[in-house]
Amino acid sequence: MTSPISITTLAELASAGVLRTVQLVGQVGGYTVMVRVGQTEKQLTGQRGEPRVFASLDTAATQLLALGVTVFEVLPANYVRAPKVYRRARPAALKALAKLQREGKPAKPAKKRAGAATVATVAAKILPSDRAQLKLRVGRDSCKKQPKVS
Repeated sequence: MTSPISITTLAELASAGVLRTVQLVGQVGGYTVMVRVGQTEKQLTGQRGEPRVFASLDTAATQLLALGVTVFEVLPANYVRAPKVYRRARPAALKALAKLQREGKPAKPAKKRAGAATVATVAAKILPSDRAQLKLRVGRDSCKKQPKVS
């Protein structure tokens, strides 16, 4: 039976140089870290006490190197890739999305005369914020033109 070891404890043991062996052991879904200190074997655990499983060798090696462990063995015998989890299709949401996309497409504009088209394009280029500023300017100009009554 193995006893648990936390990441901080593993880092302290690695810096002290008391680790005999460090092994990455393959299992279903990834690799776990087994550490031998003296005669006891310990397993690296996560925050909640369950064994820490690394999804790939790259992540496990990066973590071990960051902790100060430079030599370790890899035992991939029992490694089995974690099965992919597929989400169930949501046809109602897909239909609603398709409907929104159809409604969002602009209709083809009708052909207009040249004069009317230029007026429409100029009006379309004015942003709502610009319209508000134009209204304010018109309001200020009308206030200036009024004569003062005394």
